[in-house]
This record gives sequence, structure tokens and C-alpha cells, in this order.
Amino acid sequence: MPSRNQSRSTAFPAAVSRRGLLQSAGAVGGLALAGGVLPGTTAPAAAAPDAASAAAASAADPALVTAGVPSVFGAFNGVCQVPAGSLAQVPALAGIGWNRLDIPWQNLEPVQGQFDQSRLQALGDQILAARRAGVRVLPVLAYTARWAGRRDAYAFDSGGRHYAYGPVTAENDTHFTRHLKVTRLDDGRVVQDAETKINKTFTPPADRAAWLAYVERVVDFLSAEPYGVEYFQVWNEAYQGSSFWFGGMDEYFTDIHLPAAKAIRARGGKTVFGGWPCGLPLTLLTDLLDKHRAWGTLDVLDVHYDPLPAMEYLRTAAARRGHADIGVWQTEHGFVPDGTLIPNLYPKAFAWALGHGLVRHPDRFKLFWFAWGSANDPKAYGYGRCLHNGTERTAHARTLAVLGDLLGGNRVTTYSRFRTEPRLPRALDERASAAEGFTVGKRKVVAVHLARQGEANIFWDFTGDATAWHLSGFDPELRLTLQDVPRGAKVSRVDILGNRTELTWLREAHGSATVVVPVTDSDEETKKLTADAEVRTFYVVVDPA
Repeated sequence: MPSRNQSRSTAFPAAVSRRGLLQSAGAVGGLALAGGVLPGTTAPAAAAPDAASAAAASAADPALVTAGVPSVFGAFNGVCQVPAGSLAQVPALAGIGWNRLDIPWQNLEPVQGQFDQSRLQALGDQILAARRAGVRVLPVLAYTARWAGRRDAYAFDSGGRHYAYGPVTAENDTHFTRHLKVTRLDDGRVVQDAETKINKTFTPPADRAAWLAYVERVVDFLSAEPYGVEYFQVWNEAYQGSSFWFGGMDEYFTDIHLPAAKAIRARGGKTVFGGWPCGLPLTLLTDLLDKHRAWGTLDVLDVHYDPLPAMEYLRTAAARRGHADIGVWQTEHGFVPDGTLIPNLYPKAFAWALGHGLVRHPDRFKLFWFAWGSANDPKAYGYGRCLHNGTERTAHARTLAVLGDLLGGNRVTTYSRFRTEPRLPRALDERASAAEGFTVGKRKVVAVHLARQGEANIFWDFTGDATAWHLSGFDPELRLTLQDVPRGAKVSRVDILGNRTELTWLREAHGSATVVVPVTDSDEETKKLTADAEVRTFYVVVDPA
């Protein structure tokens, strides 16, 4: 969960109220998204496959042509905390196929032994509504019921410090009061030695069996038909300092993750790790998984707000340990005011995922934007960082919709038979200049990313002849040559808000075609959005005649 001060997707998030943001997003229930068409154009969707192709696709990847997910890009995309009233609008935005939803233990069993089946049934109804809309739900099994938290003294080591929590000395409805002493392990210096208030919800449970009973009841109910939930996430950002877990990681694995994962898998479900917080070493995560022999309990590794190379690191780490089938997701990503992040980041991640078998395994890699919406008030938490301000789409939603228009469809592959001048490599790095290509049906799309060096908005070609472009002036142009282009094909430049500029081929010969592409955006709104962007993105689109 991101902090109020987070300005980049890689900042370490402090705890905030998930419930508060979800309630503030309730105003988006009446939203009717205008998705699927680039402004001023009729967007040519990926060509419909013929009967033979459709049958082959269905046999190879039934999840892409059934279950209401008609798009590989849509299956790759998720969002957090969609209010029930907005579920029908989710697929209209870039074909988003997933909604991540908290299912707090406290809400279902507010009093020990008194399980509220009506609330679980209401969650089931919400999941059925999502299924009807073509959206799958990722339930988060999380947090401690307020009556269930530890009241005794306990201690653990974490992050080079020793934490000693005293027994509860006082409490109210939501918090325990207890003494906390924190000591550095390297020199014994006392960092904290005072009374503190700890949220009951994020205190480790006193009884592992009580936690497990909650998990089993929820999974039993939601994994059965008609709900058919397949994936379950265990907790969220468990680590001392994330504010979602006031305990040690050994206790987390022993009492929370391992029992829950065993229960989920015994019922035919799949386990998603509980969102490793950004700002923590990935080696610490892999060491903990090694120590507790937990690799075999996972179907998906999950990190939050990490740079894209973290996903490749975890993919290779799992493969080296004999678990190449483990997926890698980021079930919280984004939550920044920078409206150019999605165009810069998502094509790079999508190309990487396609290169590692996304079409064959559509649940292997995913990105979930946090979150669906906030109140339409500049003072509201999350304003301008979510996909919606009230019922109004933010730049994040608008740029994601453009990508959905360009990359939607279930016949999509990477396309590498092109070159740019200056040369731009494919790079899984949101800081880098790069270009990646896609074939979507009969369409070709090349995403171009130009990183500035310094405040002067200068792009330097460090790989060639030191070409320099001012990204805000002097009308620089990029030359793009593509192979396998049918004669008469149409070529256009599309900016990140979907404004299309028709281009003319410089030359066409023997399936090869070259076009000169303006680097600078012409639309004034897009210029304003990208003025301070660290990386400028635009798309070159080739459609058959």
C-alpha cells in the first residue's frame, strides 16, 4: 500500500487505510467509460481469427478465448479495489481482466466464534457479478480479527534490529498499547524504548488454528461453484516496518503463509504470495523462501511497486530452483501522479511477458494498477494517482485505454523485424530509451520510448554517433524501417492519449518500408502531460490497407 508522500512507483510504501480508499472510490459506481476508440478515429481492432485459427487458439489457450477475457493484454492487466457498482465498466478499460479484493478476517468474524455467513455470501455475489462482467477476482486473505491478536510478550529480529514487544497493557476497539524496545544488532544501541500503540488488525494472531479456520472457510466457499475462484493471495506486505505486520518473518511463514498455502492447494486453489514490499532486498525474500522451503507452496510470486527488472530477477530465481512454472505478478503498482508511467512501463513489461510464454500461460505474468479510483477532490487521498477521480478518467486510465485499443486481441506476439535510427534496444527498464514491437492480428505496433538526460529534455544516442535531440523543440524525427509490411499498408503515429497523425512512407520495397516519424507531440494536451516526463513515449502503428 503506497504512502501519501509516494512520488515514484519504487518508493517504499507506508501503511494507509485500504478501507478508506475503497469507500472514497464508491462514487465511481455510475461510471460509463468511453473505451475502445482512439479520439477522432475508428480504431481498427485486431482482425478476427478465422474458424481454424480460433479453434487452434482455443485448444492452446482456452483462458484467452473463454472466461470473458478476449485479450492477452487484458489478461495481463488487473486493478485493485473496484467497487461493486463499477464492475461492469472494468473490461471496457483496456480489457482489464482482474480485480484484487481484500477479504478481511475481521469483517467475517468480528466476534470469536460468530462467523457472518451473510457477508461471505455478499462477497460471493460480488464475485459472480465480476464473472458476468468478464473479470476474475483475486481475493486477499488478510489481517487478524481484532479479538484474535497476540496479547503476550514476543520478540524477533528484523532488518538488523531486535524488536521486543511487551504484553498488552491497555486497549481500545482498534489498538493495543504495549511497550516496545528496539535494539540494533550490530552495536547494541537502543533505538526505541517506549510505550506504543499497535493496530490489532496487523498484530500476529495468537492462535494459528483460528487463522487457518478463517482461511479454510473462505476458500471452501469461494473455490466452489458457482464462484470458481482459483487464485488466493495470503496477506499483504508482511514485514516489520510496512505497517501491515508487527511480527517476525519466521512467525509469518510458520503461522500465516505455510498453513494457508497448504489449505488453498488442498482445495484445488493456487497460492499468491502476499506482496513483498518495495524497498526491501529481493535476496531477503528468496532467502526466506529457501529457509522455509516455501517455493513449492507458491503458484505466484508477488512484489509491490518494484521496478520491472525485479520481475525478471524473481523469474530466474524460481527457475534456478526448479520452479520455472511459478508466476510473477505485481498486484500493486503505480499510484503516482505521473500520467506517462503506463505508456512507458506497460509495453516494456508486456513484451517481456510475451517473450516468456504469456500466450501459452496467460496467468504467468500480471500488473495490477493501484487503484481503481479516489474521490474527485484534489485533497482526497489518491487523487490523480488512481484510474479515476470520482467518475472522471485520469491520465492513467486514458493512456491505458489507448494501449488496450492498440494491443487488444488474442492473437498477439512480439515483433522484432524493425530498426530505428538512432538505434533503440528492447529494454526491461522504465528508465531507459527503448523500442519494442508487437504483431496484433494483422496490425504492427512499435512503442518508442525516449529518455531525457538532464532537465533540458535532451535525448542522447549513446549507442551510435551521439545524436542529440531536444525533446521539446527543433522538430526532431526518428527513422523507422519495418519488415514484412504489405504493400499499401497505412502507417500512423499515435500519441499516448490516442491522437493519431497519418504518415507517409518514405519508401517501400520488397516487404520493407521506411517512415520518418516526428518525435514531438502535436496535441497541446499531450504536450502538457509529457512536458516533465523522464521518458517520452509514442507509438507507430501499421495497419493493412
